[in-house]
Parts: sequence; C-alpha cells; structure tokens
Amino acid sequence: MVTPLFLNKPLSLLSLKTKPMLTLSYIRENKEAILKGLAVRNFANAENIIDEVIKKDALRRATQSELDNVLAESNKLSKEIGKFFKAGEVQK
Repeated sequence: MVTPLFLNKPLSLLSLKTKPMLTLSYIRENKEAILKGLAVRNFANAENIIDEVIKKDALRRATQSELDNVLAESNKLSKEIGKFFKAGEVQK
C-alpha cells in the first residue's frame, strides 16, 4: 500500500474520507439538483455562486476558443515562413 508523504496515511483511508469534487460540466448540466442539495445544507447565496461559476466557465471557454484560433493562425504563418526560408525567399 502506498503512503503519501504529506499525510502519512494509507491511500485507502484517504479515499474513504474524501468526496469527489463537482466538475464544471456536471454543474452546468445539473444546476437545479446542485441547488437543491445546497439548500438542504443551508448554503447561503447558493444560486448566486452557482450562476457566477457558470458565467466564469463560459468566459473561460470563450477565451480558450479565442486562444486556440490565435495559435492556429500563428502555426499557419510559421509554416508559411518555413516554406519561404526553404525556398530561399527570405526577403518576402
């Protein structure tokens, strides 16, 4: 059995005591169920917090999409530059 250095407890005991975190996709797809679960636990401002998490995730996804587009364009231009160097047309 492997023992993590930071806990000095066997992994089997660690896994029994921890609960998995909610993924962003699960939060997006099951918002109402999550809000009901948080209401049972008397979690204050649950709806505002969940809405904010969903908004931040949408912003992150949009930003990642923009970044991917910029990187694709950069790769395309880098390939063209490489072709010019290979053909000896450095001045273009």
